[in-house]
Amino acid sequence: MKYGIVYAYWSKDWEGDYIPVIKRAAECGFDVLEIFTPGLLEASGETIDRMKKTAEENNIEFSFLVGLGKEHNVASDNENIRRSGIEYVKRLLEVVNKLGGQCFSGINYCAWANFDGYEKKEKYLEYSAKSLTELGRIAQDYNISYNLEITNRFEYGERGERLCGQGRKSQCKCTFRCISYEYRRRFFLRCDCYSWG
Repeated sequence: MKYGIVYAYWSKDWEGDYIPVIKRAAECGFDVLEIFTPGLLEASGETIDRMKKTAEENNIEFSFLVGLGKEHNVASDNENIRRSGIEYVKRLLEVVNKLGGQCFSGINYCAWANFDGYEKKEKYLEYSAKSLTELGRIAQDYNISYNLEITNRFEYGERGERLCGQGRKSQCKCTFRCISYEYRRRFFLRCDCYSWG
């Protein structure tokens, strides 16, 4: 069993200087530090190298999270937006790989808090599955687990499982996980794994 903490616990912002937080996580006895991936796209190669070295020196593993915006919605019915999202996530996965990460989680299958077009849900599911098939191949090449954080208890059931299960039709052998948080006096974690391929 490993114990981890999200970077934002010690921050009011999603991004910042990760080096002191890596050390702090280690001093507090954590094994894993989850960090917000998008800010790393602007980081220099030197910063990425320092982060990796500091993590290794402090025996900290990284986990990575993201919440895609509307401009990077991989489930969009607009092909240009969908393509932009796919290319954006590819860049994120490249950074995750550079830092030795094996876990990429969050709202990485659609736009976070996008409530437009509820009546098009089935089509969005189809577009998302198609995008994830392509992204899953990249994740597979990097040996990264692509974790879908299903944030709505209604999404988890049939639709969440269908989204994960869509990949079985592809050639991708990446492991996707659907994660759902349910509140029943405390939080419980339910995680089901699906191998795409």
